Amino acid sequence: MSKTQALAHIIPSLYLTINVDPAPQSSLTDTFGNDIADVSFLNLGANAFFDLDLLDGGMFDNLFPTGRDDISTDIAISESPYQQSISPEITATSRSYAEDTNTNLPCGMSLLQISPLDAHRLQILQFLNESNQDSWQWNQWLGVSNMARFLRSYFKSFHQHTPLLHLPFWNIASTSTRLVFSMILMGAMYSGDLKSYGSEARQLCQMAQTFAWASDLSLQAGGPAELDTIQAVYIATLLDTFYFPAKRHRPPVNTRRLINEARSAGVFDSVNPSNEPWKMKWDEWSAQEMRIRTAFILYLFDAIRAVLFDQRPELHLYELRLPLPCDENIFAVNSKDNWHELYANSQNPTRVDYPIVLSLFLCNHPVEMPLHFSVMGAFVVLHGILLHIWEQKTIHVQIDCSKISNEVEQNVRKHLVNIQSQVVDNALRLWRKHWVVTLSRPGSMASEGLYRDRALAYWFLGNIMNRNRSMGGMGNWTLRILQLLRRLTTLVDSGQLDVASDNVTGVAGENIDPHLGDIQESADESADVEGVDTIILDCMMRKDRPSGD
Repeated sequence: MSKTQALAHIIPSLYLTINVDPAPQSSLTDTFGNDIADVSFLNLGANAFFDLDLLDGGMFDNLFPTGRDDISTDIAISESPYQQSISPEITATSRSYAEDTNTNLPCGMSLLQISPLDAHRLQILQFLNESNQDSWQWNQWLGVSNMARFLRSYFKSFHQHTPLLHLPFWNIASTSTRLVFSMILMGAMYSGDLKSYGSEARQLCQMAQTFAWASDLSLQAGGPAELDTIQAVYIATLLDTFYFPAKRHRPPVNTRRLINEARSAGVFDSVNPSNEPWKMKWDEWSAQEMRIRTAFILYLFDAIRAVLFDQRPELHLYELRLPLPCDENIFAVNSKDNWHELYANSQNPTRVDYPIVLSLFLCNHPVEMPLHFSVMGAFVVLHGILLHIWEQKTIHVQIDCSKISNEVEQNVRKHLVNIQSQVVDNALRLWRKHWVVTLSRPGSMASEGLYRDRALAYWFLGNIMNRNRSMGGMGNWTLRILQLLRRLTTLVDSGQLDVASDNVTGVAGENIDPHLGDIQESADESADVEGVDTIILDCMMRKDRPSGD
């Protein structure tokens, strides 16, 4: 026994921090930096309604010993309270997690009633153990205090980009463990505790997907999946696709089962058009709105996979027989009375099924009727236009017209390309006008994150894709599109593009091509220079909107 280990038997664990020999660079559990210690809910914004006690009433106190003190670990005293890593020498004991779950509890009581986060933790570890994943190595990393910190990171950093959950009704005790598992992985990625270059990270992410499917009792009984199962698998799949790409320039993730299970669960089914939202019970409306948002978040994910990675979509437009999501301030309100008042007195978004809305944009005749969108709704429409551009490029620009010997076919292709280009140009111009109106609506004031901050970068990208007739024959599609998106994002943030005009120009009215450099002509074929995860995470998902916007 080393001197340090001997000290562990004398000095109370409160004054010690678990640590081991430095982990290799590819390890999941790189040390925790001090810069991530402060993840207070106070930074979530005034409209985010949360009771911190709902996370776990006793998460910071070791009130319920669980018999894990006999684990063999290396102990080191550290100045940093968050400097922890997993010991490769941790060994399992004969005590099972199932026994741990109900230790010292009266008959009829569940640990979920007293310490819900610890109950979720033990279920996750039990699953990893039963799956022969050497769950004991995750024992410290999935500690209760770490899990609480990862959940804070999820709500602070990810929720604003993907408002999937209705916060006034969210409760750690009533949330399924499968959803909690995916949420803590996403939160850990944002806090810097889940590294995209580690094989353990991808393995853990894939185990979260497996756990979600396996733990759904309805699904296991032959019925449809629960909505929170679809949400849990989506979050884990998003991580697997954008943040842990096996091939940095082409994620190989298969989303077919996710979309098929969502279909079977009725996620994309229409809602009763005669049932006005403000006449519903608040909890019933909440469930309906979360289903609508889940459906469109899956659609956004499917569309961007096609646009960024040149992959065939799994979801068809006609399946989304749903109205677009409600205004952000209505979704964020924290009481039934305020919700009803806002809905009854505000100018609500147009409640027309999404396929009809998109068709109004993808035509040569301007839309005469006024259309009102939430920020998320407008972002969905923009992605519908981008997906249409991708489809037309795939159909019409795969073959160089100059290489077609048949003159009739050559003329037909040229005609269709020109017509479709005009249709898309009209759609993008019309969307830009509606976007200005959307941002000025009172209902959009509570919006923040990706949908609001990055919409114009996507709009510029659509214009460039539409006018670039040679884009269908680009070599490495993914790197070119991603690098274009990254450059456009940088130009928008630095004020070099005219974001107040319907035209695609710089701030001085000049053509934007010189700003783009040589990206359109030659993409860097080296995936190590700039990977998918770098562009998506650093450029797209972590942008903080300046105050006053």
